[in-house]
Amino acid sequence: MRTRRIKLYLYSIAPEIFSLFKKGYFFNKLYKDVYAGLIVAIISFPLAMALAIASGASPDKGLITAVVAGAFTSLIGGCRYQIGGPTGAFVVIIFNIIQNFGYNGLILATIMAGIILIICGFLRIGKIIQYIPYTVTAGFTAGIGITILSTQIHDILGINLPDTSGNFIDRMIFIFNNISNSSLYAIILGTLVAIVIFILQKYKSSFPRFLLALAMGVFAVMIFGDSFETIGSRFTDLKWNGFSLQFPEITFSLIQQLFPSALTIAFLSGIESLLCCTIADSLTSTKHKSDSELIGQGVSNVFSALLGGLPATGALARTAANIKAGAVSSFSGVFQSLFVCSFMCFLMDYMQYIPIACLAGMLVTIAWNMIGFKQSLYIFHSSKSDLCVFLVTLILTVVVDITVAVEIGFLTAVFFFVKRLIERTEIEISHISNNQPELEKHDNIELHDSIQCINIKGPLFFGLAPAIGEILKRVCRKPEAIILNFEDVPLIDATGARMIRNLVSNSKGMPIILTNLRKYPYEYLSHIDYKQEKIYGYLTTNMKDAVNIANNIVSKI
Repeated sequence: MRTRRIKLYLYSIAPEIFSLFKKGYFFNKLYKDVYAGLIVAIISFPLAMALAIASGASPDKGLITAVVAGAFTSLIGGCRYQIGGPTGAFVVIIFNIIQNFGYNGLILATIMAGIILIICGFLRIGKIIQYIPYTVTAGFTAGIGITILSTQIHDILGINLPDTSGNFIDRMIFIFNNISNSSLYAIILGTLVAIVIFILQKYKSSFPRFLLALAMGVFAVMIFGDSFETIGSRFTDLKWNGFSLQFPEITFSLIQQLFPSALTIAFLSGIESLLCCTIADSLTSTKHKSDSELIGQGVSNVFSALLGGLPATGALARTAANIKAGAVSSFSGVFQSLFVCSFMCFLMDYMQYIPIACLAGMLVTIAWNMIGFKQSLYIFHSSKSDLCVFLVTLILTVVVDITVAVEIGFLTAVFFFVKRLIERTEIEISHISNNQPELEKHDNIELHDSIQCINIKGPLFFGLAPAIGEILKRVCRKPEAIILNFEDVPLIDATGARMIRNLVSNSKGMPIILTNLRKYPYEYLSHIDYKQEKIYGYLTTNMKDAVNIANNIVSKI
């Protein structure tokens, strides 16, 4: 048994690519993976630059992330079709870290996040992360989309926005006050790029829409020249001299300050990558390994930071494109990285001609998809509690900070969940009679009228403390014995156990019998009462035994 558990553990953390070698890898598969890698690289190249610029970094850092994270995610991750790289989910948090701690702080935070993900993978926390409420993930995803949209308005309008305007409200006020400085050329190009991408997206065209948008931008610069702000004019010293290790300056104080941001990066990376894996499974009828994927994302983030990149996670659009292009193994992600790297080597000098408005138009479409208006409408038509969690998370993401938004959103979801459990838990007081289903088979059982039964329907946990405390006060007349029917109690916690203990201690010698205990509550209470002092009353598994115990005790009174 122990050997089997070890094997299962090793299998859960082993990279998915290992299974490829067991099944064999032939030339026909290699050809398909090379082709899929090329298609994805064409998509990744402009997107990586656009996301890096939106995050407050130079475009080469986004490309480095696409290369490094793409390769390590495929080689060490737990999903056969996953494509790793920079995504819109990190734009807000990266921008804030760079503004407050510089790029050195971002490197350290990303490495810390990677280590957290690796630890989570080895501890097999992969499945637990997926239990985050949908309203929370939808809320912060939509909030990130709105934030990205707000950061691209000034680029589409051609307004020069100071780097210090990182706050959403300040940014919108600045744009409104400077709307008269807009550039007609930038507005037309950014709008056309967004429209073309939306049209190709709507009709599900296989043509690489981001590459077409990039070509439109370069063509516009060739015709109108200096009418556009380009990558070259914004990043005058842009160049790439190959990969080099960049070790951050580390102090204990800096680690303390960056730890919340590192947790946020790890959380976003884990959630986004596992969500992407789940969708990839549904498209290919395969099954990913959650723990292995977390380890892969952790390693990807560590090496991306050390080599001068940004935080990374699984990219849904690129993963879907990888599948549609015919990828058959994890090697497609490796080839994607090789192609992006070759683009960097041979096309870096031409990147300076790409207009910023063109990249802004691309990001507008990404932000719009992240907001997810159709999905949001479902939440608006659901319960008020779900809507409240969604709106709280969304608003805090936009106005305050994504770290605060996730924490408060999760706590709000837990609050409403506990509230619903309390509302759906019922406590009924009745007298035992032969009409009890379990007693109809036993006609020879003599019942005492002084025996009272309390039926509890629902989990017995801390949220019900006041209700259980009032049980004795609700008894019509003082009985000689009380039977607590736990048939509909699926679980019990320490607070629930203490309620029962207080009920027994305050009963002044009146016997308390717990019956119809399910497996978990029975084992829980039996384990706590290790001295067998009946501090939780008499524990039975069926009503017949409970009535017999009650009758025997009452007859002796």
